Amino acid sequence: SWSAVEPLRDSVGPALAKVNELGAAYVVSGSIQRSDTKIRLNVQLTETATGVLMWSDRYDEDILDLFEVQDKLTRQVVSALAIRVTQAEETRVAQAPTDSLSAYDRVLRGRDIMREVSLKGNGDARSLFESAIEIAAGYANAHAELGFTYLNDLKFGWSHWPQRAWDAATSNADQSISLDPFNARAYALKATTSKFAGQFDEAERLIDKSLSLNPNNAQSHAERCSISMFAGKHRNT
Repeated sequence: SWSAVEPLRDSVGPALAKVNELGAAYVVSGSIQRSDTKIRLNVQLTETATGVLMWSDRYDEDILDLFEVQDKLTRQVVSALAIRVTQAEETRVAQAPTDSLSAYDRVLRGRDIMREVSLKGNGDARSLFESAIEIAAGYANAHAELGFTYLNDLKFGWSHWPQRAWDAATSNADQSISLDPFNARAYALKATTSKFAGQFDEAERLIDKSLSLNPNNAQSHAERCSISMFAGKHRNT
C-alpha cells in the first residue's frame, strides 16, 4: 500500500502568479508517495509565463535508488528545457550533491536542528555535518553547513575563541566553493565572514555571487542588506 508523503496539487495555476513575482521562468511540481520499499514520484515542469505544461512523468523506484531517480529527473528537466538552458546552467543543474544517501540525510537533519538557534542545537547540527563529511569528504553542502555552525559561534558569542570560529567558518566556505563553484550557500557563508573581517567590498562581491546563483534566497537578501549597513551604505540599499 502507498502512503502520500506530499500531496499532488490539482493544478500549479495558483502557484504560478507567485513564482512569476520571484522571476522564475519555470516551476517543477509534483508529489511523493512511498511504500515500505519503494518510492513513487509524479513530476511536472511548467512554464510560468504561459502556464503550459512542458513535461511530466512518473517514477516507481526502490527507496535506495533515490539518487538514481534524482539523476533521471535532472536529465528529463534539462531535456525539456532544451536550448533554453545555457551550458553553464546545464552543468550546474546536473551536478549531484553527493552519492551518499546517509550523508545527505545527515545534512538535512542538521539543517533542521539549526533552526532552533541554540547552543545545543548548533552543537548537535555540527556533529551531523562532521559525520556527513566523514562519510562523503567531497560533499560541498556538508562543508558549507559546518561552516555556518562556526559562524553561529561567532555571531552569538558561543565560542571562547572567536578567531578560531572565524577561521573554521572561512575554511569550510573555501572548501565548499572549491568542491562546488555553483554553491550559493557557500558564497553566502564566505560573504558573511568577509563582513565580520571588515572586508566589505569582498563581502558585497560574494553575496552578489550567491544571489546570482540563487536569486530567491531570502537569507542572502537579508545578508546583502546587512553588509550594506556594516559598510555604511544603508541609505543606498
